[in-house]
Amino acid sequence: MFSVYRNIFIHYILRRNWFALKERLAPQRYADKDFFKLFANAPDTPEAFLAYFMRSTRYSFFFSSANRKEFFLQLLWRLHPQTELVMQAEKIMRGKISLLGTEHHFTDGWDWHLDWKSMHRFDAKQFYTRLPKAVHQADVKLPWELSRFNLVWTLGKAYWTTNRTAYKERFIELVKDWQSNNPFCYGINWANAMEVALRTANWIAGFYFFSDEQDDPTFWIEFLKLLFQHGTYIEHNLEYTRRSGNHLIADAVGLLMLGFFFKQSVPAQKWIALAKKILEEEILRQTYSDGMDYEMSLAYHCFVSEMLLSALILAHINKSPFSEAFKARLEKMFELVLYCLKPDGKLPLIGDSDDGKLFWFNSESDYNTRSDLLATASIVFNRSDFKAAAQQFSEHALWHLGIEGWENFQRLPSNAPPLESKLFEQSQLAVLRTKNMHLVIDAGELGKRGWGGHGHNDTFSFELFFNGATFITDSGTYCYTADRTLRNRFRSTRAHNTVMIDGIELAEFAGDFKIKKDNTQPKIIKWESSPERDELVVEHYAYTVLKNPITHRRSIVLEKTTDECIITDALFGKGQHVAELYLHVAPDVRITEQTNGKYMLEHSETQTCLTLCLQGADRLVLEPCEIAPRYGVLERSLRLRAEKEFANEMQIQVRISKEN
Repeated sequence: MFSVYRNIFIHYILRRNWFALKERLAPQRYADKDFFKLFANAPDTPEAFLAYFMRSTRYSFFFSSANRKEFFLQLLWRLHPQTELVMQAEKIMRGKISLLGTEHHFTDGWDWHLDWKSMHRFDAKQFYTRLPKAVHQADVKLPWELSRFNLVWTLGKAYWTTNRTAYKERFIELVKDWQSNNPFCYGINWANAMEVALRTANWIAGFYFFSDEQDDPTFWIEFLKLLFQHGTYIEHNLEYTRRSGNHLIADAVGLLMLGFFFKQSVPAQKWIALAKKILEEEILRQTYSDGMDYEMSLAYHCFVSEMLLSALILAHINKSPFSEAFKARLEKMFELVLYCLKPDGKLPLIGDSDDGKLFWFNSESDYNTRSDLLATASIVFNRSDFKAAAQQFSEHALWHLGIEGWENFQRLPSNAPPLESKLFEQSQLAVLRTKNMHLVIDAGELGKRGWGGHGHNDTFSFELFFNGATFITDSGTYCYTADRTLRNRFRSTRAHNTVMIDGIELAEFAGDFKIKKDNTQPKIIKWESSPERDELVVEHYAYTVLKNPITHRRSIVLEKTTDECIITDALFGKGQHVAELYLHVAPDVRITEQTNGKYMLEHSETQTCLTLCLQGADRLVLEPCEIAPRYGVLERSLRLRAEKEFANEMQIQVRISKEN
């Protein structure tokens, strides 16, 4: 704990405040010749410096102009058809952008500070340390996502595959416009180091897509100075907290990329060493030994895994490898992805999700489909089971590992044995499965070891997938700061497939990303798995703090020979209480009541039906609900609410089986 407070004091208090003070009172801006002097043996004219820089950093990133070869482009066209790619690029050329479930058309210049859903424009002139922590009724994520410049990949790929210079010119125009409207350290797009780091990663990609030694060096020298400023900002604004999260990891990944990119400069080795130190420490601090990210969100787990995998590959390219402990823990992180991904390659909606990625290779791809990461991980870790789950080579693998990666992917065996059920003992996530059925159960703490963070009030909640479709789903995440009521509704106990007592939350909220205390203290009572049957028994104690305390015990049995899932909720303790069990039906599933307590679940696209029988409730109600399959997207659905008044103890049982 001493090291945690030491890091906060040094990095977040001393260095951040000193940097901010200098930027307010005596901001330093490099003239070209002063900038050139930061690099060893660099020439002192713009033309010569650009040529020198491009030669020295040519192979410091995942790809370079050397990749622009026919076979590489053929692979790209297979993964992202050129017609579709060009249509997406042309939208950007016309000022159209799709982010977070919404599309916006900029008709009179791009507004880098606009939440176009609420039409609130964030302050562009306020110094970054004086910005409000949150503006409710407006979503800062829209200008943030826009300013991450993920559009680089669409314009860059279109430029490489069509040779149309208009795409390169558009990138240059947008960077210039962004710089003129976002002066260093002023406005919402300098609010935190994570946003700066993610923009950095995409801009470096832009350099490798578009730069050429024959170009007029004026823009590229200014661009390099701007990127260098990004590194200075990140170095002095590292997001250490008492329980640091994905922000600090993003900061370090951005700093690492800048260190390798500017490897001939004075601060580069310091940036690389600092970034690697953070990542080596945080991968162990922020994950359980079974691999799960301690924020207890599967989407954020994938986001962090993606960033760390990119860092591992880039360090290898630059002959500065990470430790074996780092690599072993990262492999564990991908093992968890392997087991938790549903057979269709999509993530269960456990915990927060906000479309966060390091790189968006295809802006119109489905965010929840994350099997593309396993294609890359299969090559890095030489894992045929990762390859089998990925099913095919991916753009993620192509841009990170190139043609050599494709060749290694082809050489990996494809005949991995079927995955079995698995309990991740430290994080207490459980995956129960048969050939047709897949359940993921969150039986762990709420998140960040008692802080909540990106975890929800979802103890013992689950998602159920059967024969190609999700039938029982989590509610997802609709928004963060834009609407506090909706924010809390989607992370509430009622929004999850679990039991609520007396209308009381499992944990009281203490802000958009924090709870007052986690009293759940969940415990695995029993775990047995065989070829015929899985049984998981778990208990939590969130409601033992009530005046009349209650313990919740949930048993989940999966009969594998019949594809029948039996969920039994036992509540025991003292006093009179009202229990409510919630089951959220996926939006594309139709639920109809057959007889009292028996329901039919139908998925028309796969022509699959399940029967759900519920026993032990006083009252059963089918009521409207909303599901957020992605951040910013709402879909209407139904949920089943089972209610029972009881004294001291009770039991409700749900049986879900295939329709004969």
